[in-house]
Amino acid sequence: MTKNINRKLQNLLDGESSRKISATATSSTPVFPVVYQIETTGGATGNVDTVFSEKVMIIDIYIVSNGTGTTSDTIQVTNGTGSNHITNAMSNAGAAGTVVAASTLSAAHRGVNAGSTVRVTETDGGGNDCPPTSVYIIALKVA
Repeated sequence: MTKNINRKLQNLLDGESSRKISATATSSTPVFPVVYQIETTGGATGNVDTVFSEKVMIIDIYIVSNGTGTTSDTIQVTNGTGSNHITNAMSNAGAAGTVVAASTLSAAHRGVNAGSTVRVTETDGGGNDCPPTSVYIIALKVA
């Protein structure tokens, strides 16, 4: 029994339990989401580009401020490097530790193909004082 439990835990840690889902998946098919953590450095307006190695469907995005932001500091996540925005511009103007969830996820842009770039844009409202920020992207692997 212990050997089987250990194997299942190993599969979970290896990401094997984050199996891909398809249109035929049912609620009885368990899947585990994957979480991407992307860090911004803060300061002036800038981009952080990350290439996703697997095809995913983004189901949630939130940010955690690691410093104090000021009015009009925002974070936005985009599929690619153009204008295919996945999220709204999330306010990053709160105190350190503030958590802000995306209020919108674009149905047209939240599917990310393997090898595609996801861009996190940090926009400074003035003064080059955006706080460093942790961006968490929660997604399901898709076939």
